[in-house]
This record gives sequence, C-alpha cells and structure tokens, in this order.
Amino acid sequence: MLTSKHRATLLKLLAASAFVWVAFKIQAYSNAHVTLMQTPCYSDFARCPSFQYDLFGDGTVVYQNVDLSDPVTYRISRLEAIHAIWRIDVSAIRNGYWEGAGGIHTPSCIVHFRLARRFVENVCGTPHLGETDRIEPAFIPLIKVLRLDTKNSDYAPTLPDHINAQAFVFSSKYPVDPLFWKPSPPPPPEQVSSPY
Repeated sequence: MLTSKHRATLLKLLAASAFVWVAFKIQAYSNAHVTLMQTPCYSDFARCPSFQYDLFGDGTVVYQNVDLSDPVTYRISRLEAIHAIWRIDVSAIRNGYWEGAGGIHTPSCIVHFRLARRFVENVCGTPHLGETDRIEPAFIPLIKVLRLDTKNSDYAPTLPDHINAQAFVFSSKYPVDPLFWKPSPPPPPEQVSSPY
C-alpha cells in the first residue's frame, strides 16, 4: 500500500512525464507543415475556385491561387496552428483517398500533412470545400484557423484587422510548392447545338 509520501512522489513523476510529453509534441507540431489545396475544374455552370494554403507550425500561412501573380503570407497564433495540426494528427486520416457517400471522390480538394517523417495525402471528404457539411471533421479546425472564406472568389482568406497579409518570398524555411496548375486552364469548349 502506498503511503501519502509515495503517492505525492508518484504524482510528481506523472506530472513531469506529462510535461515532457507535451513539450515534445509542441516541438514536433511546431515543425509540421499542412497543405490544403483545391485543383481547378469546370462545371457546366462555372469555374471551381482553385487555390492552395500552406500552414506551418509556427503560425505562418501562405496563400496562393491561379489569379494571384505572387503568393501572400500572413501569421496566425502558434497555438491556433498547433491545435489544427494536432486535430489532424490524432484523427484516423490515412494515406490514400477514401470512399465518400456518393462513391469515390475525385481528388480535387486535397490535404498534405507532413510531421517529421510522416507524410499523409488525402482528400477533404468532399471534392469542393463549399460543401461544408461533407468536410472531414479533422480538417474543420484547419479551415477555421486559415480564415478561409468560401464567400470570397478563389476562397481567399478574410483576415481580421490585426492580421496583415504581405507578399511571400519563396525560401527553404517555408518550403511551399508553386501552383502546378498555373496558368488557369481554359474553360471547356461551348456546346454548339446543331441547326439540323
């Protein structure tokens, strides 16, 4: 049977272990990198928004779309970034594309998750982020911290006054891939009805 002195010592050891584990996880998440992208497509009615967000564990966000000449960057709080990264890390997200309610989703909305040597690529749960009720729950905190606004064209962020966007300069510290689908693809040819 443990004495009160032994219990106190055990509680201190558990608290110290938890502190070390949390510090280790925060350090790991601070070096994580998440990419959220939607590739271009055309429907019968309109062009789908096409864009890419990169979130780094220190709170740096890079946003680009097919119509921007250069990417822009802004900072969110490190705590917000780590929370969004943690939600993806503890989810059941696996590498590959999962089957949705309507069959296999086309991978037009894609997430890349990089944490140390782990790399996961998957779809967002829906081909288009405008279908908010079908987004994979693990990605909802990510979308919120990015300030992604589905009401803006190309889903550009709507930033509060205390967050300023500026031009992004490509560097090794923030490895962001330029959009591979630039320039924007042309719309599909118009259907011409035959007069016969």
